[in-house]
Amino acid sequence: MVYLPLHFSDVIWCKSGTTYFHVILPENHPDCNERKQSNEKEWLLALLELASSFDLDFMRLYIRRDDLNGVSTFLRNLNWIGGKLVPNEDRDQYIINSACSHSDFEEMLLGDESFVILEFEC
Repeated sequence: MVYLPLHFSDVIWCKSGTTYFHVILPENHPDCNERKQSNEKEWLLALLELASSFDLDFMRLYIRRDDLNGVSTFLRNLNWIGGKLVPNEDRDQYIINSACSHSDFEEMLLGDESFVILEFEC
């Protein structure tokens, strides 16, 4: 868990593997201001620095699809902030065609049915 009180009211759930730092942004409730400030660059840099301090190569940022403001802001500025959109995965084919390990299966649980996934190099 990561807590950035200047930017979010809630904790940010994270998971790290050998190369990836997975960050799930808090849900944006209509009756509560989850994001205290709209400066995405500051908290994004803080998360990238955290991932880098863990000696990880990439950070994957999971933005909920129903957070239209957050998704559109990042997609408009994706090239400028050095990120890329992770394409949709065909999980059924992946499971059928490969003998996936337990860790691979855990990676697939953080899917993109509910999230837009952006990847950044640390």
